[in-house]
Amino acid sequence: MVLIDTSVWIDYFQATESSHAPALESLIRDNNRAMICGIILQEVLQGISDDKSYTLTKDRLSRLPYLEIDKDTYASSLYRILRTKGITVPPVDVTLAGLAVQRDIPLYTRDEHFKAIAKHSDLKLYNAPATFLKIAVNPSSVTKTTICRPLSATSTSIPSGSASSRPSKN
Repeated sequence: MVLIDTSVWIDYFQATESSHAPALESLIRDNNRAMICGIILQEVLQGISDDKSYTLTKDRLSRLPYLEIDKDTYASSLYRILRTKGITVPPVDVTLAGLAVQRDIPLYTRDEHFKAIAKHSDLKLYNAPATFLKIAVNPSSVTKTTICRPLSATSTSIPSGSASSRPSKN
């Protein structure tokens, strides 16, 4: 299982030419190994402007394994430790890092400041396999409709109830 940060979801849904989208797709197809929590769900959904995409995205993300944030205060302790070392990161990101550490789950993120958190804590960062990181996309052959088209519902490689289809942007 891997906790997927908002930065990776944004990359996935906006169909940028990054290698993170294929890596995330692989985690979803591999028995829904991609996890989400309330903070990430809120951050992803609040950035969607049209109702159709919002509803479709909310439905798909709700099918993923979900991590509850409990009332343990590890995140506040971690924030204080980082501050004493001169490191200031957004409190929401410290909360996500704390959740990942408490549950011993790696975090998949594009945000560089999580590396600083990992350096001073037990946070494990997920590294996408090299096969995904070497994927090159020819920008002239890519359009929003070809990248964002939802995957076929009849595909046998997608686990039943998974969130692997990207909603189209209208």
